[in-house]
Amino acid sequence: MSAGLGLKLYDQNVKETTHKVVVQWLKKFKKDFCTINEETGLIEKILMYFDPSIEHMHYLQDSHKLSSGMGWGLVWYLLPQNSALAFRIYDALVLELKLRELDKPLEATLITAKFLILPFLLAKEFSDDAVVKKLKHHLNRVSEGKHFGTAEFGFFFHLGEDWPRGQFSALLMCGEVLTPGDWQRAFYNAGNKERFHAPTVEEIAFPDVGVSQAWNDTEHGFLVVSLYVANPLALNQPTTFKISGISSENREAVTVQCEGQTFTDWQWKDNIIEISTHIAEKQFLIYTGHKNKSTMDTFIPITVQNADTMAKL
Repeated sequence: MSAGLGLKLYDQNVKETTHKVVVQWLKKFKKDFCTINEETGLIEKILMYFDPSIEHMHYLQDSHKLSSGMGWGLVWYLLPQNSALAFRIYDALVLELKLRELDKPLEATLITAKFLILPFLLAKEFSDDAVVKKLKHHLNRVSEGKHFGTAEFGFFFHLGEDWPRGQFSALLMCGEVLTPGDWQRAFYNAGNKERFHAPTVEEIAFPDVGVSQAWNDTEHGFLVVSLYVANPLALNQPTTFKISGISSENREAVTVQCEGQTFTDWQWKDNIIEISTHIAEKQFLIYTGHKNKSTMDTFIPITVQNADTMAKL
């Protein structure tokens, strides 16, 4: 499934159609390798792997439980390729484990970082608030999120180590920034090369300054830049950053606001804006006039709220 995701990205960037073989295979996967209850319409089992040489379909040991397989990982990789099928599998997993029933305790054997992280991220992706609430409670207990170093943050999972474990900590960190539909948008919009020529933030004074937000509002022509203090020892120290990629046609119309107020401490340098400020948590709104719409503007990700409608499209 991850290979299929690579083909999808490749096609969007070079305008090929290599991913069509994955689309065809997914139809076979749903028909032959998913066990669907005829009465409820719910997916009950998913094949672990198929050996064509002996025509053997292998399920994990507890073949009567969908959640005994690798369903969560499958949903994660499948989602940008077939969102309706991915959500169907996700919903079956959630129902089987009663994750939307806040009064039902989670099985003790499932309260581990290995199990909780992907369901939690998918619940955020699908805007499934009940599941997010239930899993977040358990994740907080097992993940041990804390600051370390000068101003770094990570998840230590009670391992008694000086540094956070890379893969688990990095994956769970997605939960700190993920908003509904983001994983789907990332792949849907991969072929939008216009973003490589859009106004861009440059020369941030890292590691003293961090950027929590930098995106082009193509509907209104603004670049939104949010800064934060990455190094507490640098608080209120002077700093600068630059904005490149502004069309010469829009040069005279450029304005800068900071925290909703007109900001004047900026200048042009070789067709690039240089903004002078102090290190603190603040948001800049820079009118660049860049209004070219990307495919992301019309994309509607599948969520719990619109799943029935999106599955029919």
